[in-house]
Amino acid sequence: MASTLLSISISSLALRDRLFSLDSPVHLTTAEFTEVWPLIDSVYTLKKTENLQNGDLKRETGECRLRKSRVSSKAKPDVDGQPRKKRRLGSTARTRPAGKCAVTIRIDHDLPAGMVVVRRVNRCGEGHRHTMEESFKTKMCSKVRDACIEERKKGLLPSEVLRNLRAVEGKDGGSRLEEIGGASLNLTFIYNCRRFDATKTAENDEREPDPSGPGKSETSTSHTPTPFENDIAAASSHLLSNGWLFHQFHVPSFAHSSASNPQRGLIFAKPQHINLLIRRGHLILLSSTPILTNHSHNLHTFLARDESGSWILIASAILPSTTANSISECLRTLQRWTSNRWRPRYIITPDTSLATKHAIRLSFPGPNPVTHLLCTLHTRRILHSRLGGTKSLQPALQDMLHALWSTTPAQCETKIRNAINKTPDSREEVKTYLREKWLGTATEWGMFARQHGPLLLQIHDTIPCERWWGSLRLGNGTMSIQDVVGDVVRATGEVEKIVEARVLEFRTRRVEKAVGVYSGIGKLPFPAQRLLLRELKACSELSLIDTGESNDEDIEDVPIRALTNQDPINDSILDNDKNSDVTLHQHPNQPRAHCTCLFSRQYLLPCRHIFQLDLQLDKALLDSVQWELYASLFANGGMEIYETLAPYKTPESVPTLPQNPPLPSCRIGVVIEEWLRESGQFISMLDNVFHATSESLVAAGVDPEIQQERMRVMREIAGREMRKIVEELERVRRE
Repeated sequence: MASTLLSISISSLALRDRLFSLDSPVHLTTAEFTEVWPLIDSVYTLKKTENLQNGDLKRETGECRLRKSRVSSKAKPDVDGQPRKKRRLGSTARTRPAGKCAVTIRIDHDLPAGMVVVRRVNRCGEGHRHTMEESFKTKMCSKVRDACIEERKKGLLPSEVLRNLRAVEGKDGGSRLEEIGGASLNLTFIYNCRRFDATKTAENDEREPDPSGPGKSETSTSHTPTPFENDIAAASSHLLSNGWLFHQFHVPSFAHSSASNPQRGLIFAKPQHINLLIRRGHLILLSSTPILTNHSHNLHTFLARDESGSWILIASAILPSTTANSISECLRTLQRWTSNRWRPRYIITPDTSLATKHAIRLSFPGPNPVTHLLCTLHTRRILHSRLGGTKSLQPALQDMLHALWSTTPAQCETKIRNAINKTPDSREEVKTYLREKWLGTATEWGMFARQHGPLLLQIHDTIPCERWWGSLRLGNGTMSIQDVVGDVVRATGEVEKIVEARVLEFRTRRVEKAVGVYSGIGKLPFPAQRLLLRELKACSELSLIDTGESNDEDIEDVPIRALTNQDPINDSILDNDKNSDVTLHQHPNQPRAHCTCLFSRQYLLPCRHIFQLDLQLDKALLDSVQWELYASLFANGGMEIYETLAPYKTPESVPTLPQNPPLPSCRIGVVIEEWLRESGQFISMLDNVFHATSESLVAAGVDPEIQQERMRVMREIAGREMRKIVEELERVRRE
């Protein structure tokens, strides 16, 4: 039987010689380093390992074994005080003296690039004071040791292993074995090799060592895998066969980890979806199910929205507990899979625990931290569970719901304090609860903190996660990990087919009923057309237009959801027909009409109120030029444009029109346009000054009262200048 040990490439031996001399830094690929290091690890011993740059760079420091920086222990002195010579029991070998060599090394692993650099870092710059053969006498390299283990696993006796490795049938085998450090190979070393099972060491198995010794039975103590180990091994095998990425890790816990309570987690993802995370990982949703498996694990889901507006499963994690360490390990694993190219800005979760906040801070440190936001749906559920059961707390509940949807910090704080004041004095614990749990954390759950961009107005809850779970066949703590993994793989394939169809129809499909009313709607993507059809149907309720009978295909739930007054919980709060104003102005790069309703701020598209006003003006407002401006939003992208867009800024001094104004003709709109054309430059300058001043005062930490006083003075000055402009315009109009 020939040994596979002898099939060593000449390039590996050349690299080994370079790693021994280290006259200059040696640059290797990870594969080359993995191949050559077992040939040279008997020369060096590694002392320290560090993970740098969020785990992307691993640095190891070591030294030559003959340097021996650590002092060996000494034998206890005899009764007369003279130290005894220390030697190993049953041997004449003495402890190895220190200082025979001065070489120290450093190994840098660049994990994303797949490169390894080995260099000598000892201060004196001196090389080895000995030959490589002297190091081989100190320790056998792992290449020879692993070969002995593999031969022993075949059931061969030590003498047969030695004969095979030396290859006595040929003349080249012995010289090759000596060349890689096997000159001192003997029967004792081969016999003891079964104690160095590499797989046991790599997996940190807790099997007992083989108690048998020379002359005893060679039957080793076997380890019986637990049901959990068999389950997670089967799940990993299923993922591997389907080409998915996966990572198993240990979850530190204060509770004792046992076979019945395994503290191990598994995260897995499809490689194609990792590329989507790099592109569209600006905002992700993270949510978890209750206890799902028969091992008391739950399923965590990571979702991101693609360019067509569809929600894609980025990764899933099966965890024994929702702790900061487990969540952080999942996020760091995703960061490693993306080669540190994932740059998240927002993470929305339903979890209000400190563990999730701490996990996000651990995973993404630095000057630009990730903003953690809470799901508005679960926020409402929490408020109803704590305040909705008692009639005396109903006024406080309504104020808290208004605080949730307030658009300014002052409104939110006022509503919270009103809720505290409306709580009966007999419920002091509720007042304390609102004061401690809600007043100081309003930026995490309040919508006022999400008004700076349409993306957070569109995506403010984790309902897509619950919809994703609806496609799974989830059991209530009865499924195995293998069943959960197989179900996720199956559902992912089904969803991908639906997403492919949506991507195809994103630019090609048209909603004929909406295009029949406004031909310019056909220039927009298909999801935007369906959203506008909903707004047109709202106008049809006012008998202004006729969009025909309802069609499930036209009004089906779209990937991007418009939050309208269809919410049964907050119907009175989100009533767009009462809390919106249409503003007309003239700007070369913006649509002519803006509205303050939620839909308009979400998607920057014409809403039902603009449609209503335009139909009263005989479609003089939304002409072909205006539809070209709306279509230009999606000229260079899909729904990802909302990640960088900001809502349209309308000057405070511009006149606003109510929902149902008495407009006999288009004359009022023309007058307003003329007015704005004369004062638009000054108004734009005022808007920029107010915005910059407000941001600078907040950033400087100026007291709120001082901020209000400074802004009041600026408004008085601006008001005087505006009155002069108005008087001049009135004089021109009279003439």
